[in-house]
Amino acid sequence: MKFDDAEVQQFLAGSMIARIATISGRGTPQIMPLYFVCLHGKLYLNNAKTSPTVRNIQVRPSVVLLFEADRGRRHDRCLRIRGVATFREDATLMRSVSLRAARKYYLSLSALLSTVRNARKLPAMRRYRAERASGMIEVVPETAEFLPIPGR
Repeated sequence: MKFDDAEVQQFLAGSMIARIATISGRGTPQIMPLYFVCLHGKLYLNNAKTSPTVRNIQVRPSVVLLFEADRGRRHDRCLRIRGVATFREDATLMRSVSLRAARKYYLSLSALLSTVRNARKLPAMRRYRAERASGMIEVVPETAEFLPIPGR
């Protein structure tokens, strides 16, 4: 299945978190949940240049991303995308990605309601965003496939 298939794009539209799996230089696997957006046929995940995930992709750029449908839908499957990742620091691209992420994660009605309910966490959320403002992981998808989730 291809990344640009309508079924894949619809599933990604209902997903809020990407779990990116990388392998360290020593061969240790790591999975990190991150916010993501799709733009121009690629996936973008904000992350700090100093994070273990970024260090891993600099050694081994092949990654796997896992997505589940969030947004109140019950699904008995997840989406797995394999691709090649690079760390990007391009300011123009980062602005485009940040605007899309703001619409997805902060400016929707449900996001605004969540912010109000969790107002005490705003300082921690600001620190989290500031840490990841140094760049982003760009993933060029190679394959996409749906997998069953056991027990659902």
